[in-house]
Amino acid sequence: MAPVITEFRKTLRQRLNEYREIFSIRDEYDDVSFSVRDVKNLWRDYLSDALAPRGWRAIWKVPAEKCLVMSLTYPREILVEVLSIELETFSADVEVIDDKPLPASKTHAALIELYPVDDDNDFVDGWILADDLDKFRFFFVHMWYPWDETDSSESWSNVVLKKRLNLLYDLETGELSEKNSKYIQHLIKKAHCIQMEMDKAGVAIDECEDSAHSSSSDGSFGSRESIDSEDVEVLLSSQLERMDIPDGEGETMSAENEESLFVRMVELHNEMKYIQEEVELLGNSIVRQALANEKLKLLIMHGG
Repeated sequence: MAPVITEFRKTLRQRLNEYREIFSIRDEYDDVSFSVRDVKNLWRDYLSDALAPRGWRAIWKVPAEKCLVMSLTYPREILVEVLSIELETFSADVEVIDDKPLPASKTHAALIELYPVDDDNDFVDGWILADDLDKFRFFFVHMWYPWDETDSSESWSNVVLKKRLNLLYDLETGELSEKNSKYIQHLIKKAHCIQMEMDKAGVAIDECEDSAHSSSSDGSFGSRESIDSEDVEVLLSSQLERMDIPDGEGETMSAENEESLFVRMVELHNEMKYIQEEVELLGNSIVRQALANEKLKLLIMHGG
């Protein structure tokens, strides 16, 4: 019998209560707050207690980009056994036990890509594992926005949690017009694409600096993971000024490449900031209610 993935359909209230418990929010009046940088650590604490460290099976839903790298057809689902978990990176070492294994039987998978199955394991409850990973996956796929990785200007709190859940469920239940729903979804999808391009540009900048024997102590962008979004433009401006005067002819091309990458990073940062402001505006329940009322008026006008 083929393994079956456990799927969950939870209400807004169920999701809200689950996340309040994970983030130690007592009730809707609790004003506890923490920085966005603490969110992942809270999840690490939760998963360290919730997940069995090894010995459970799951369906690995291989994402499109990994299928491309591993020369697999997409979509691809593979039965694996978890050998170990790395909570620092939210990933796991897995062994392929599918009928058609990969060239390497042992590989690496992100936790959000794993869907535990109930295989009559006496030591691990597949349903409980699936439920815990569902909470984790739902949060980082639907509620964790790309700018959360760097923006420390807003504290995560009960208010933020409820605001994002309300927006998500309004999109799913059709409270907003199709046009406005598609616009919000487009913005969030575009933000993810921008974040991917920023990550690639950051790696390319590091490679340029390595080839030019730059050190992180001279103000390079090598420590970008610890930089807040409000510091980006200042840092990039100083980098561009530094690269205006190359040390030698052999470094001119590298400097030009690095300069173009920094310029692109500024553009991407500005695009991300615009999307963040738009989504946060639409995340306001009053704004969404006004849009919903406008939708109702249009339906009445057209006899719908």
